[in-house]
Amino acid sequence: MENLQDVIRLGAKLNILYVEDDKALLEETSNILKKIFKSVETARSGTEGLLKFTQNHYDLVITDIEMPDLNGLAMSQKIKEIDSQVPIVVISAYSNSSYLIEAINIGINYYVLKPILLPQLLSTLHSVVEVIENRRVAFECHQKEVQESVRVAKERLFYAMTKSSPNPVIICDGEYVAFYNEVFETLFDTDELSILKEGESQLLAFLERKIAVDQLFQSEGAFVEKLDFMSIADGEPVKLSLKTEQGPKIYLMLKNTLQIDEEKSMVMFTFNDITVLSFQDIQLKEYDKVIGKMTEEEFKSDSKHDESDIINKTSFETE
Repeated sequence: MENLQDVIRLGAKLNILYVEDDKALLEETSNILKKIFKSVETARSGTEGLLKFTQNHYDLVITDIEMPDLNGLAMSQKIKEIDSQVPIVVISAYSNSSYLIEAINIGINYYVLKPILLPQLLSTLHSVVEVIENRRVAFECHQKEVQESVRVAKERLFYAMTKSSPNPVIICDGEYVAFYNEVFETLFDTDELSILKEGESQLLAFLERKIAVDQLFQSEGAFVEKLDFMSIADGEPVKLSLKTEQGPKIYLMLKNTLQIDEEKSMVMFTFNDITVLSFQDIQLKEYDKVIGKMTEEEFKSDSKHDESDIINKTSFETE
């Protein structure tokens, strides 16, 4: 009975295909199997069994040998060509060694003789479901190892990319600052930077303390003076004016979520320096105003000069 408990526990997750041409035996045995496995699909011939296998997924196949159209061994060989890993249990009234050798050559390792005795059937099923469970566990472990390797590789790639970036970059892992590159580090005092490791909230406070909009740029507008990372959408630029060790700097800060795996993500903040461009923009606007004013004054001057000439000329001709 210990085998029965293990078989039921492990079989509760499995879908099986049972192929048997004897209607009475098919019903009797499938009733037992349905109490063990998650689902039991039946077929009355090898041809029908093969068709069902091509249309559905089964964790285990149990089949008779002698059947019309396509016997159990021929069906099993075709099934193995489709999925070499699926376990197959052969149930037969024949103990002919040639059948046994053929079954082994096909890749069938489980063989039960008729008449079916419950202890023998349960013992065989116990061996099969243990193998299936061990494969599942091994596969899941392998998948976790692969996912972990991919996650580590992605993290290393992100760190390498940010390290070589010409722009200041900060990466937050959850609510903590996981990394900032050397370019960002050169902008601020070392003692000040040490607090960033304490959490993302410290990053907010740190940046807000560094915000200072120069009077020269007040007219430009669109500067952020209060940060809320939750309200910043990915790829949406945020304009910041910051006090740095290198003097006032103007940045377009971009937030991007980096998906490490299905469960974990990191957030990257990139600071694009637009200080020079901003100064140039203001200078060009000032130049435009000055040139516009000079042009306007020159035009007025020329207009007045032309008008006096016309008046003088008219006066002279009148006299």
